[in-house]
Amino acid sequence: PLWLLHGPAAPKAARAAWSALGARLIEVPATATGLDPAAMMATLGVLGLTRVLCEGGGQVAAALLAASLVDRLEVFGAGLTLGADGRPGLGALPIARLADAPRWHLTAAQTEGPDLWSSWERPFPPAPSR
Repeated sequence: PLWLLHGPAAPKAARAAWSALGARLIEVPATATGLDPAAMMATLGVLGLTRVLCEGGGQVAAALLAASLVDRLEVFGAGLTLGADGRPGLGALPIARLADAPRWHLTAAQTEGPDLWSSWERPFPPAPSR
């Protein structure tokens, strides 16, 4: 099944097209910068989803991280240098100092062909800041 989360301003024609293709459309509140991450996860939880794979792009990933809604990161590195013109895998985060960045724990890593995969988990409960 394909479930699409969208805000109240999503175009009606796009909603109708996706619905006609069999997608389940789920409206959630929006903020000034996009869909409300906490509302998205709460809505999916009410619908019975307790684990969500997010491949929504850099802005969605950053919004979920900033809202502390991410338990695990699965990272693939391809050994490519794209530079500033490339599409970011992670959008801007509200971190003023390196010491404020959340610390993740590496749980696994291995090569996948020419790429490197690593899995990282957030410590639970989050460590108190000093």
